[in-house]
Amino acid sequence: MKTKRHAKHSFCRSISGLLLALLMIVTAAIPVPSQAAAEENGAAAAAVVPGKTRITSARAASATAVFLDWQKAKNATSYYVYYKLSGAKSWTKIACVRDLGYAHISKNLKEGKRYLYTVRAYNAKSKRLGGYSNVVAVVPKNVQPTSVKFNKATMVLSNKADRTPSNKNLLRVTILPKNATTNLVKITVSNPGIVSLQYTEPGMFVLARKKGTTTITATCPNGKKAVCRVTVR
Repeated sequence: MKTKRHAKHSFCRSISGLLLALLMIVTAAIPVPSQAAAEENGAAAAAVVPGKTRITSARAASATAVFLDWQKAKNATSYYVYYKLSGAKSWTKIACVRDLGYAHISKNLKEGKRYLYTVRAYNAKSKRLGGYSNVVAVVPKNVQPTSVKFNKATMVLSNKADRTPSNKNLLRVTILPKNATTNLVKITVSNPGIVSLQYTEPGMFVLARKKGTTTITATCPNGKKAVCRVTVR
């Protein structure tokens, strides 16, 4: 005949066994990634090959600058840009960029020489390169500006309020033709102690330095000029 004490111990053992069985069932239900699955995922990532891009635009901005644009490629995280002198055997990698365009500005470019460009897409996870894009040819050259204009003939600035860029002290410059090499236009200030110039895309900001008058002149190689007289009060 079992005593109450023996019955209590038997009940505890039964509960412990039940809890252990439940724990084993729950553990078995939790999915554990197998080594094969992990290797399969790694292999899939390594197998990702970016697609081939296509250069859509290539033009010479000057004798030392070429601008390129290309299409987005599938699975690409960045793009390698290559160039070579026409007739050369091997390509030279000049950039790795995330954008869909690149400005190749280099003193190594020679005016009148024919250069070839191509682009390859790159995937950072797989470390794989896509195929070469189409090849485009560009001949860097300067385009002579024939005329220049300012949007203002005069400008009045405050010595206190106009020391930082604003719409008020923005002097817009128009150079023709539109594809002209802009750095061939010479900008001079007759009295640089009165104002300083901060160049921007549409022209330049004229920043006050001290009271007085000065003249800003833009001159084309053919002698055509634009003049703006500036007064700082």
